[in-house]
Amino acid sequence: MPLLTHGPLVGATTDSTVSIWLRADGEGEAEVRLAPSADSLNDNSAVRATAVLKKEDDFTGTLSFSDLSPDTAYHYTVLLDGQAALGAEFEGQASFRTFPAREAEAESFAFAFGSCFIPELHTDEIFNNLVSAEGESDARFFLMIGDNVYVDNYIDRRNQTAAPPAESLLALYREAYRESWKYPIFRRALMQTPSFMIFDDHEFWNNWHNSAVHQHDREGFPAAIQSYREYQDSHNPDAGQRHAREEPAYHYTFSYGEDVGFFVLDCRIRRNPDAIPFPTILGDEQRQALYQWLRDNNNRYRLKFIVSSVPISFITLPHKIVQLLHGVLGDQWLGYPEERLELFKFIQHEGIEGVHFLSGDIHLGQGLVIEADEAKPGPTIYSYTSSPLANAFHLFPEQTPAWFSIAFWIVAGLILGWLAARYLLDVSPGWGLLAGLLGGAVAAWLWIRWRQRRELQPKVKSGRIEDLLFRMLRWMAQQRYMRKLMGVADDTIKGGSVHYVPDNLFTAVQDYNMGIVTVTRTSQDGPLTVQFKLVNAQGETLAEEPDGHSVA
Repeated sequence: MPLLTHGPLVGATTDSTVSIWLRADGEGEAEVRLAPSADSLNDNSAVRATAVLKKEDDFTGTLSFSDLSPDTAYHYTVLLDGQAALGAEFEGQASFRTFPAREAEAESFAFAFGSCFIPELHTDEIFNNLVSAEGESDARFFLMIGDNVYVDNYIDRRNQTAAPPAESLLALYREAYRESWKYPIFRRALMQTPSFMIFDDHEFWNNWHNSAVHQHDREGFPAAIQSYREYQDSHNPDAGQRHAREEPAYHYTFSYGEDVGFFVLDCRIRRNPDAIPFPTILGDEQRQALYQWLRDNNNRYRLKFIVSSVPISFITLPHKIVQLLHGVLGDQWLGYPEERLELFKFIQHEGIEGVHFLSGDIHLGQGLVIEADEAKPGPTIYSYTSSPLANAFHLFPEQTPAWFSIAFWIVAGLILGWLAARYLLDVSPGWGLLAGLLGGAVAAWLWIRWRQRRELQPKVKSGRIEDLLFRMLRWMAQQRYMRKLMGVADDTIKGGSVHYVPDNLFTAVQDYNMGIVTVTRTSQDGPLTVQFKLVNAQGETLAEEPDGHSVA
């Protein structure tokens, strides 16, 4: 008899349907039984679905149910070849709640989202936020919006290279999923909380498809997309219909109640840095589908959440610097300003209200309010970013030697001096470089002396250097926000005019975090209040949007 190794996982959920995903260690028949009461799972009243687990699908399967009751709690159990498959550690914990009726105004609710998950190197504890001590889900659903597995990291740790034959590469991609998705807190949370998923780059390879020719595109894509379908997309909305197209689509939509809608973007496969009239993240077909969805649902959905695995905005820098560092900074919408401009122009000119972007990817949590310039009024847009769920990133070695600290201060001084001269002080960049060189040298000397006085080695953890670097960049960006030299968009394309300026809702968070969005309805047909916060693995609030904001 096969054994259950991963899942069960509650996937796409509506007011009357649900998909449940699982994986075993061999071929067999999987059966899932649903009932409103745990005591009824073995009765004739239980609803049943079956699937054959096959080797060609890595023994994964998705079982679909329909004709369920809205806003109703269901319990379920899993059988493999007729035998109970849930282990003792998960017994009695398999349950979920369907969504409110499509035509009904949803009561107050919360949902969670996040990205960047490497539990094998860190922890899966942050998923405790999805399930209360009583064993019931606190969030109505969870959006896992990219880098849900780090295949490239796994292959590196295996001392492997991403190379043909495709069969070997597919085995490595599947192994990476099995390694990351086996952890008990993660499994327990998603067997109770409906989840919706989308890829970012690490499901393929780091910064995948951010250049016209990527060394891993040709050999990696077939394995990457097959394993993504098996482990993630098979339990997303309309998966079969989307995969049956001649050119499969991976973006999708869903709704919660009558007036809250979600459009989940594919920000990778349709990228084309050489597209005309401008480089694109979305591609023409997906961009037009997004516009049509926004236009058709402007009056229906008071809240419109656009899920973009990469941030619509997180810092504002001169475009020449973005182009120079395109492999890092240009991987987000920051590197595709013309397409972002067109999107913001569409939102402004069509009067699309209630737009909120949800994103991850950048290993920090951040909330932005993006408001139209006073001279060019338009709807306010919100951007919420949550990352990482379990990950850490260091630009430099964990312990940096003294010579590196000195070099860092001097280079940082040169960069700051040049930027200050160029954008703030209106003096020659040469004087800025000279001042930066002297200032950096003095700062390095003071740093070493301070460390020596405290009888410390002249070393510093790289995380502190990265934090300082990020603070400098953020300060420079804030000066640009205030001076309005460069906002999220400008008026340089197609004769239109649109100018949005972003500002922080709260200081960016550099820690493990999960985003929680709470939607509060005070009265029937009254305004909806939206509030965003970031919580850590212990459930403590790291930062939150003050008092939230109302959407009529």
